[in-house]
Amino acid sequence: MRKVTVLFITILVSACTAVTVKPVDTSLNARHVCIQDNPKVTVSDFVPVVRDGFARHGLSTEIITNIKPARCDLVLTYTARRSWDIGTYLSVAEVVLSRDSLEVARADFHLRGKGGLALNKWRGTKSKMDPVIDELLASYSIVPESERPAVTSNAVVSEPTEDISQDARTTNEAEDSKDIYAHLIKLDELREQGILTDAEFDAEKNKLLERN
Repeated sequence: MRKVTVLFITILVSACTAVTVKPVDTSLNARHVCIQDNPKVTVSDFVPVVRDGFARHGLSTEIITNIKPARCDLVLTYTARRSWDIGTYLSVAEVVLSRDSLEVARADFHLRGKGGLALNKWRGTKSKMDPVIDELLASYSIVPESERPAVTSNAVVSEPTEDISQDARTTNEAEDSKDIYAHLIKLDELREQGILTDAEFDAEKNKLLERN
C-alpha cells in the first residue's frame, strides 16, 4: 500500500514533463540565428526567453517576419501553447532550427496531462525553457555575461538545496500541492462570486506559488 501511495504522490508532484531534443551540431558553425516570427503564439515572454538562451551560449539572434534576408543562414521556427487551470501556463513548446529549409536541430517540450495537479506546471516560461535550450545548444559552451550578444535579460531563479530524503521531500510536496491547489480553487470561487477582482485573485495566487 505504501508503495502505491508513494507512486501516486510522485505522479502528483511531478511536472510530468516530456522533453525531446535533437541538439545543434558544432559543425554548423552557428553564430547567428534568425527567428521567424509566429504571431499565433500568445505566450508573450517565449521569444525573449529563447533569445536569452541563445545569447547565453554566444549566439546572436534577430526576429524576421515574412521575407528571409540573405544573411539568415539558420532559421528558427517555433510554436508555444498555453493551458488553463485557474490560471494560464506554458504546456507545449517546439523550436526547430533549419538550414536551407532542412531541419538540423529541434527541441520539443510538453506537460503530460497538462501537468495534472503538479504546482510546478505554473512555473514561468524561463524556468521551463532554459534547460531545454541548454540541452539544444549543449555543444556550445555558456559564455560569460559580458561577452553575450545584447538581448533583454531575465532573472535566474535559484533552486532550493535542502538536504532531505527523497521520500520526505515527495510527501511534503504532495501535502503542499493539495493544500495550495485547494486554496486556489477557493480563490477562484471568490472571484466567480465577485468578491475578488481579477487583479486581487492574481496577487493572491502569486503569493501562494511563491511560497511553494
